[in-house]
Amino acid sequence: EMNSLARYVPGPIGTGVVEAVSTFWAERAQLALTAGVWRWNMVLDPGIGFAKNSAHNFEIVQRLDYLSRSPAAAGFRFSSPILFGGSRKRFVRGAFEHQPTREEQDVASAYISGAAVARGARMVRVHDVAKARAAVTMAMAASRPVQ
Repeated sequence: EMNSLARYVPGPIGTGVVEAVSTFWAERAQLALTAGVWRWNMVLDPGIGFAKNSAHNFEIVQRLDYLSRSPAAAGFRFSSPILFGGSRKRFVRGAFEHQPTREEQDVASAYISGAAVARGARMVRVHDVAKARAAVTMAMAASRPVQ
């Protein structure tokens, strides 16, 4: 099971799962650049649900704004878009105190996708496009500065 690989050091900012993702991205992006992949052809995926527990996944959502502008290791600054794939993942289902219906999962997945976009994700992988589109549209509207 992938969660058995979730061994990130908890503690102050700078030592946890978000920093591990940021460092991993910086290393992989540098390898890709060295291999001739152009930066504008890269998409960054934090790997929601892969070697991460629910707390890790929620921390990533909460700190996507940091990841979207993270200087990361060796001064590498990300300019590639972030893809967030939280739809129907275990951490979404696990937020309920009961076994959620498919409808509840899709509504919750749409919400978490909207939250991810509001914090810097530029692409989302979803199952229910209509619900996700509505949630993302509202999240973007709520994130705009009031004039």
